[in-house]
Amino acid sequence: MNRASKRGYAAIDAVVNICTPEALEHRRDWWAGFLGDKMNAEEQNIKGVTVEAMLAQMDDAGIDKAFLIATRAGPVGVPSCYRIPYEVVADAVAQAPDRLYGLAGID
Repeated sequence: MNRASKRGYAAIDAVVNICTPEALEHRRDWWAGFLGDKMNAEEQNIKGVTVEAMLAQMDDAGIDKAFLIATRAGPVGVPSCYRIPYEVVADAVAQAPDRLYGLAGID
């Protein structure tokens, strides 16, 4: 039983920037520095976490469900912009369709 069940209500994370190893292949070089230096993210989150590990993190935080975003941030080719392919999010959602939901970014 996770924390959400113990509390009597479920928490939903409505904005999850997917950080699987597959998703990180599409991030810009500055992303790791941003996560580590600005956000103080744990090393595992900078290097990428599996869907299984993400679900464990959700359980630890009491989150029952999450929306994973296929980000479309700015125009292609601009150094500060990036895009996560819809397929990357769809593949993650397919591993836990009862807990993960995909959002298609449009830009």
